Amino acid sequence: MSRLCIISLAVVLVSCIGLDSEVRINGNGSGSLKLSYRIASSLEDLGALGGNERWLPIPVGRADMERTAARIEGLTLVSYSSRREGADTLHSAELSFASPGALEAFFDSSGRLFTADLPDRRLRLTFPQTAEQDQDFKELLSGALEGYSFSISLNLPGTVRVAWLDGEGKAAEAFPGACSLAGSTLSYSVPMADLVFLDRALSMEVGW
Repeated sequence: MSRLCIISLAVVLVSCIGLDSEVRINGNGSGSLKLSYRIASSLEDLGALGGNERWLPIPVGRADMERTAARIEGLTLVSYSSRREGADTLHSAELSFASPGALEAFFDSSGRLFTADLPDRRLRLTFPQTAEQDQDFKELLSGALEGYSFSISLNLPGTVRVAWLDGEGKAAEAFPGACSLAGSTLSYSVPMADLVFLDRALSMEVGW
């Protein structure tokens, strides 16, 4: 398979998803995670065949979610539901976690894209630079990405603050999407296309 085909497959599988997440962290590091995500049915069907669910960036289906919760110590699946809507499947799940480590393992076991440091009262969410910036490739994906977005709400045990950093850890002059702070809650949303076509790495560092 050519490099372009590999990149195309990876980006399509990650991007054809709309994800809305709500994270609540208690003072002792435990908390809850509510997910609502929209997946193109064609990708979900792919994940259901021959173990291909490993290509999808988050667990798909009750069985996959239950396996993930059983694999991660301190993570519990509280509820799960799904329904078809047009060309997509809408999934809703609620999980509880006993420690920041369990939350990290669910979002990103590598520790490169999501970290939760309770002693320092800090979270970091990293959006990597897109590996492929070919204009024809962008145009190919633009139509498929329309209508998909990423949003996250963080409810933390203290007054929240946020800083945007570039790939070198310096303050970023601008960032895509919209971010708002209200007491102990941060809300951030961005069209998925803005993340998929990101021309530089960005990190959102949240403290409280």
